[in-house]
Amino acid sequence: MARRCLLISRDGDTSPLDGIDIQRTERGEDADFVLLAASEGDILPLSHYEALLVPAARRNVPCLCTNPDKIMLTKDSTAFGAGRIAELYEQLGGHVRWIGKPFPDIYAAARDFLGPIDPQRICCIGDSIEHDIVGAAGAGFASVLVTTGILETATDAQRQALFVEHDVIPDFIMPKFFW
Repeated sequence: MARRCLLISRDGDTSPLDGIDIQRTERGEDADFVLLAASEGDILPLSHYEALLVPAARRNVPCLCTNPDKIMLTKDSTAFGAGRIAELYEQLGGHVRWIGKPFPDIYAAARDFLGPIDPQRICCIGDSIEHDIVGAAGAGFASVLVTTGILETATDAQRQALFVEHDVIPDFIMPKFFW
């Protein structure tokens, strides 16, 4: 019998489960595991996710968060991301396995993919101090903070406070990423 997954994604996206022998369920009561891939925090309140997750957390159902971003960009502003939902699951007593920035596994996988490159030649670019800059520092890579994205409305003082809060300073700061 296929394992049952409570998939939390966006816009009905089932791609994390497509092609594998996993049955999707819509209820935490029925789940064998929870997969947090995305958030609809711009249209659904956190209480919606809490109602879904409480039954799974009570049963000690494992959770995998593949997108640890706590804040996501929306077309109008920002909203809570999958990482915030994962935090909620932990607050409810559930166990979360985090995959993605700033956690080391994603950097190890990238290094394996790239092959033998001097770490001094690697630079990570992102708009999140908590995820992109902290992750780069933890992996021993240089970092570039792009001040668009989730920090677009942040003042210099607010960014400085985040540097202190997360005990990290990017190597470079750019107003936007030019391609």
